[in-house]
Amino acid sequence: MNTLKKLLYWDLLLLHRNKLIVLGLVVAGIYLLLFKLLAGLGDLHSLLLVLVFNDPVVTGLLFAGVLMLFESSQNTLVAVQVSPLPVEKYLLSKVISLSLLSTVSALLMNLAAIGIDFNFVHFILGVAGTSALFVMAGLYLGFGAKGFNQFLMRSLGFLMLSALPFLAYFQLIPDVYLVWLPMYAGMKMIDAAYHSLDWYYLVYAYGYLGFSLYIAWKRLIHHFKEVR
Repeated sequence: MNTLKKLLYWDLLLLHRNKLIVLGLVVAGIYLLLFKLLAGLGDLHSLLLVLVFNDPVVTGLLFAGVLMLFESSQNTLVAVQVSPLPVEKYLLSKVISLSLLSTVSALLMNLAAIGIDFNFVHFILGVAGTSALFVMAGLYLGFGAKGFNQFLMRSLGFLMLSALPFLAYFQLIPDVYLVWLPMYAGMKMIDAAYHSLDWYYLVYAYGYLGFSLYIAWKRLIHHFKEVR
């Protein structure tokens, strides 16, 4: 536990030194400004959900990939692989720190946009779980990439999948076609913070997102140990 705390401290410090914390808050601020500019159009909870859901995409996927590329260029990954430091703690620290950044920025944006009129439990767990999923995807895709362009090419398919839940959310296609997507489960959890959902949707969202995080975590560890 002490090792994980130290890793978290250094990861948060690294995020700060690389201006990623400031950048994350700036992105949240831009989303909030957009929401305020459109506030006169009526009920914008749907727009807020879209903006909140996009935050893990930027802060999770892209920041995690950039962090992997940075540490690869500094030969940090090589040192970790040959050191006695457990790979699991190294990766867990990355997932926690970036998910925390994403969750805090999304929460601040939500509070500034609509106050406290939402379910905090569903919101925080939904954003944190979705963020962790995108962070693990970013770490997976960024590890072994030769540069940012290659990372973006690797991420293209995942980014396209992350946009599919909006088709069901805006009733363009039946949601039954997208229940297999972990991102859709995360979106339903965030949606439950604004609207009352049937119990089976909540069971599906919590259960499937939790299961997906477990599978993603196992796959990430295997990938990190396999690629040398």
